[in-house]
Amino acid sequence: MTWLKNLMLGGAAFLAAHGLEVYRWRDWFDASNKFGPWFLNSGSAIMLTSATVAAAAALSAMLWARSGRRASRQSLEVGGGAALAMAITLFVIGPGSIFPIVLAIGTMVLTVSSFLGAWLGFAAAWGLGTRLDRPEPP
Repeated sequence: MTWLKNLMLGGAAFLAAHGLEVYRWRDWFDASNKFGPWFLNSGSAIMLTSATVAAAAALSAMLWARSGRRASRQSLEVGGGAALAMAITLFVIGPGSIFPIVLAIGTMVLTVSSFLGAWLGFAAAWGLGTRLDRPEPP
């Protein structure tokens, strides 16, 4: 059931970043208040969300990945959870007229972030020697 943990971890990471963006939008991301709080509306918000999802994927890889292939799979699970949370959030706040483009670009950003985070986490765990003595689960 690690896949379910990863989906939930990715969703929680996206929702945490989105909640922080909504709370601090005017102060940190859009002082002119031209755009509503959404992670693709500001470069800084993209970086915050990407870093949050990457950290979640790194944590997942450090805890549960025992091979590079497993780290890659976990990155897709974490990214998928984040993308699912993004899609649900988008439709709750109102999708707008370009929602297919928003979904596509947002999913790409979240997937790439989770892939990089998982590989960094796996490399850190491997470099620390914490994964060398554990066999790959079936």
